[in-house]
Amino acid sequence: MKTKLAQELGLEPRQVVVWFQYRCARWETKQLERDDDVLKTSYESLKLNYNTLRHENEALLKHINELKAELNEPSPVSLLDTSSTPTQLNCGSGIGSVDDNDTVFPNLKDGSSNSDSSAILNEDNNSDGGGDG
Repeated sequence: MKTKLAQELGLEPRQVVVWFQYRCARWETKQLERDDDVLKTSYESLKLNYNTLRHENEALLKHINELKAELNEPSPVSLLDTSSTPTQLNCGSGIGSVDDNDTVFPNLKDGSSNSDSSAILNEDNNSDGGGDG
């Protein structure tokens, strides 16, 4: 084919081969330039998306840290707050049964109590003249 084309054009067969090689090289170069442009555009788009996601990620991490800090701060306990654990009463296996290990009432040997009404009762008992003196 190159010989026939060379005869028709009045060129040496080597000149035809070189012409096709240059043409192919130019086509490949132009194709690489087009591919490079597509890759650059794609890269810029990905870079923009990456930066956006990175900023969103930083904002979310900051928000997480703020929420963690709020969890660590003591907050006032409301009546509806179920986060505090009440004193558990173990009533044994049956209703109304209390084992020796269960603490329904604290053992207050001195007669004191942690309620406000016991102070009034203790004052009343002391003011009745039921003392030694």
